[in-house]
Amino acid sequence: MNYVVILLMVLFLGAGLTLVWYGFKQWGVRRASASRLLHLEGVVLTVTRKESVQPIDRKKNRYKRKTWMFFPVIRFTLPNGEQITFQSETGDSGRQSSYSAGQRLPVLYDPENELPPMIDSWWGVWGMVFALLMGGGFLIGGSLLILFSFVSQMGLD
Repeated sequence: MNYVVILLMVLFLGAGLTLVWYGFKQWGVRRASASRLLHLEGVVLTVTRKESVQPIDRKKNRYKRKTWMFFPVIRFTLPNGEQITFQSETGDSGRQSSYSAGQRLPVLYDPENELPPMIDSWWGVWGMVFALLMGGGFLIGGSLLILFSFVSQMGLD
């Protein structure tokens, strides 16, 4: 039993540290790229819809209504006339999207292609970094909780 607890602690800690490392790496890439990003205007061509079901009671497998995740597909034109189309990594959720075909959105484009095109918003730029750091923090916190629980059960405190 002790080996299982130690294994879980190490796995949580390793996964958490990996997410935090990658989050800081992405933060650095975004900070270093900020000066070269082109601020352009894009047009929403279509909106991709993906189903998302949120559980109410996981033990009894009861689910509330379906919700949807919406990701806009955006086209923009570079100064040289080249058109680029991409699906945003960020979107919105609910019963219907706030995005619609023909809607104009600000986009960021990295001419060196180190970063993918993205919606020019705080969440569009920093959302993945935020999610990686928060997820890593939770996993590290979970490993520390396991450690403290293990130490107190073993009477090592």
